[in-house]
Amino acid sequence: MTADHRTAALPAPASRDAAPLTPNQARLWFGERLHPGHPGHVVQRALALHGPPDIPALRRTLHLLTERHDILRTVYRGTADGPRQRALPTVPDVLHTAGDHPGGPDEWIRQIRHRPFDLETGPVLRWDLLRTGASEHVLLLTVHHIAFDGVSMRLLFDELATAYTAFHHGAPPQLPPAPSFLDFARRTAGTRQADGALAYWTAALAGAGAAPALPHDFAPAGRGSGRAHARTFRVPDPARARLAALARQERCSPFMATLALFAALLCSCAAARDVVVAIPVAERAAPEHRRLVGFLVNLAPARVACAPHDTLPDLLARTREAVLGAAEHPLPYQQAVAAARTSGPGTGLVRAAFDLHPAPRTPRLPGLDVTERPVHPVATRFEVELHVQQRGDAWDGTFLVSADLFEADAADALADLFVALADRWTADPGLPLTAVEDGAHPEEDDA
Repeated sequence: MTADHRTAALPAPASRDAAPLTPNQARLWFGERLHPGHPGHVVQRALALHGPPDIPALRRTLHLLTERHDILRTVYRGTADGPRQRALPTVPDVLHTAGDHPGGPDEWIRQIRHRPFDLETGPVLRWDLLRTGASEHVLLLTVHHIAFDGVSMRLLFDELATAYTAFHHGAPPQLPPAPSFLDFARRTAGTRQADGALAYWTAALAGAGAAPALPHDFAPAGRGSGRAHARTFRVPDPARARLAALARQERCSPFMATLALFAALLCSCAAARDVVVAIPVAERAAPEHRRLVGFLVNLAPARVACAPHDTLPDLLARTREAVLGAAEHPLPYQQAVAAARTSGPGTGLVRAAFDLHPAPRTPRLPGLDVTERPVHPVATRFEVELHVQQRGDAWDGTFLVSADLFEADAADALADLFVALADRWTADPGLPLTAVEDGAHPEEDDA
């Protein structure tokens, strides 16, 4: 199948030897052992294909991508020396086609998401093609997070467009050599952490409480199901533009500025003076890592203090310091959380998570009109999460709350409060937080 191009050669034999897991992968491997099949460990992306797809070209393309990137055909097994990963020597068939689904595309996507992966036997990704009309299809990627992150999504779909176009026109794809994630894992095994990282996190998290991120509707009961209530919303354009302008003025990124508003919302709702939020920190500083498909994202427990008298510039400065500190003192998430010396690693300290990222590019495929099909989130690993996606000048957000702890309307309430907070505080950033809180609850004034 691959003799007609020069970019699909399997890695050298050394690259097929077992490699240790990176600390980030180990966190997910142990999480999968504790919560098998947890939908929060799964990444999905769906494309609507308008027009007849070239299925032979698509099948060859997906075979090539799985062959090029060893992490996409890697399996994981526990050993006496800890978990190890090994790339399969053969390329599994990862494309599955189906006719119309009686529950519709959304139910089809949901069912595939809940179909567990077997990390020991693989594969850890699936491509599914659903026919939804005479010339209408949905192409769905489902992959375990242990092998994938947001940058990998962009890289993979860029290569998909290049290879599919070439195969469709009967030409060999011209792709640069793909770096090996397993080689990366070997090189980084046992790498010492930056001097002072543990001391930084011990000081940064000292005295952090284990209070809920928000008051619960239900008492915690044993192991959580991971189910989530979700609410999508759009940050109003005027508020977004004002926040972006203020962020530039205060030398903050949009990520920092939006995290500041999220922290203020959590502190306000929980009547707390600070909050610890899990944020992603990409580990792709080296140029050779920027084309590496795999899981290269660490979580960091960023602690943001919100004083009642804070203005928005005050909070932006403090959030900027917390985010930069997390980036400059890399430490595996479990070790950073354990540094707080609370009730134990990962227990109670971090109840919320945040991310902001650009929307992935939609691949251009010959003979097809390709559009993004939203994949509705269904799971959370925290009590509350906020994810914001940048689509040009539009910022689309999703609040997730644990269905084990909150009523469904909690996500709706948080989205409404966040929009009100963003609109009011960006319009008058010199207001103290307490004044903004009062203005964000007009129903209380009418009572």
